[in-house]
Formats: sequence, structure tokens, C-alpha cells
Amino acid sequence: MNTAEVTCPAGTVVGVSDGTARHFHSIEYSHISSPFSDAVPAARGLLIDATTPRPEKTALSITTPASATDADDLPVMVWIHGGRFETGSHADPDTGASAFASEGVIQVRLGYRLDLAGLVQFPDDDPAHFRTAHDCQLGLEWVQKNIEAFGGDPTNITLVGQSAGANLVLWLTRRDHYRGAFRRAVALSPAFPRQTFGQRKASLRASLSMPITREKLSAADPRRLARGYRRFRTAHITDL
Repeated sequence: MNTAEVTCPAGTVVGVSDGTARHFHSIEYSHISSPFSDAVPAARGLLIDATTPRPEKTALSITTPASATDADDLPVMVWIHGGRFETGSHADPDTGASAFASEGVIQVRLGYRLDLAGLVQFPDDDPAHFRTAHDCQLGLEWVQKNIEAFGGDPTNITLVGQSAGANLVLWLTRRDHYRGAFRRAVALSPAFPRQTFGQRKASLRASLSMPITREKLSAADPRRLARGYRRFRTAHITDL
């Protein structure tokens, strides 16, 4: 593997090239001050080490043809992974990224926060606001601002998601969420729960044995939250 560098508004991104494709791993597109806080855009002008996948990060990964330049205007696919909002990451190696690159398509794999950190709602949240979806919006905005330097056309982005990722694709097409960051959307096997968060809040409170507030969950032992979440998912296993 050889190194590959791209300079863009986010900074200088250092990835790797295998001769047929360039791979830029685990680029953090946002700053998250605590697990239950809204993200803000990442700082700009950084030196970004994107040579190694870091699936534990809330980040995105990019694969381009090895010869792509900022003058190419290649089509871009942004892939949002599935996994019941519990598993999966931007570092999934089985998304066909190299095959797409061989056909002249840039693939961006977009990660987001999972389970409680991404989806539990607090009293001061807007009813339509989920940190998971907001993470994806920030990721898409990062792509809009930076993908041209990688050889992509920011006006020709197709958003594709599977399962939980398909839910997010549809959510991001809502009138109150769409920000013009993609031209087309493909939702593969979406499925939504039959109850709202409000209808399940008492069940979650009982499972966690604590009030559902940002302050309480932020201060809680992560092991206690994990145990409580397991109780919650057992109660709603067929309809999470």
C-alpha cells in the first residue's frame, strides 16, 4: 500500500492506495462533546490520518478510483449502514467500495451514533430530532464541502441505505430535515417500530431505573446503561 493525500477544506487527509483505488478511513466529520450531546461540525484545516479503519468512531470513510482528481466530477454514493441501530459502522468492508471505484463511482460510508446515544429523546429535544439523524446530516454536509477535492461531484450524490440505514434515508428526505445534500435516495428494506418513543419512555425508564434526562444518562455508568438497554430490548425484541 502507498499513501494518498487529498487537501480539502477539512484539511489534508492522508489515506492509502492499492493501485486501483484510494481508501480514506474513519474521517471524523463532527465533534461530539459527550455521548448524549448534539454533534457540531468538525474543525477545519487539520492534518487527518485516514490510513486505518477505526469503527468505534462516529466517522465516514471514502473510496475513490486511484486516478481521481478534483477535476473529474465523478458520481458519489453515500452508503448508510443497517444493523437495527445497534450494530454496524462506516468501516464495513463488504459494501463493494472497490468495485464501485473501478466503475468510476466514489463511495462514502457514513457512520452514526447507535442505540441510546443516538436515539433516546430528552424533554428539551424537538419531537422530530434524533442525534442519529443529525449525525448523518452533518456527515452529508461534510461531503458537500469536501468531496470535490476527492474527485466527486457534490451535485450528483445518491443516498443509499439498508434496513436501519434505509430508515435514516427516508427520515432525511422529510421536508423538515432535507437540506439539499443529495439528489436521489434509495431505501432498501426499511422497517419502522409500531410505537413512538413517547409510548415506550416508561418502559425505558423502568429498564434503566433512572429518569430519562440528558444529565442523568450522561452521568450514569456506561455498564449500567448497557444492562438497562438489554432489558429494554428484550421487552421490545420483535419491534425495536
